[in-house]
Amino acid sequence: MKILHLNVKKKWFDQIAYGQKKIEYREYKPYWISRLMENSHFIHYDEIHIKNGYSRNGKPAPIIKLTHVKTTLERVEYPETVETKMCFCIYLGEIVYLLWGDAL
Repeated sequence: MKILHLNVKKKWFDQIAYGQKKIEYREYKPYWISRLMENSHFIHYDEIHIKNGYSRNGKPAPIIKLTHVKTTLERVEYPETVETKMCFCIYLGEIVYLLWGDAL
């Protein structure tokens, strides 16, 4: 099974868990190119594991496991700065597993 691991801030984690955020963005940089592309083609992952933070006091960090719909490369406008950047758009599918931890 091919799994893409992503870390996000709590704000984005909560929006994904509630189904409000269906696309995760990563800036077009060498690190993400190596993780998301192979031979000029997008890699398809079986699942995406999104984690918020790290485990503490023996408790696991909150995690969401989702299906991967597709990945595209698009010019995205950043609302905070009103600038546009090339980004990988990782389309999130159905939630397979959710461990929310202390956030409940």
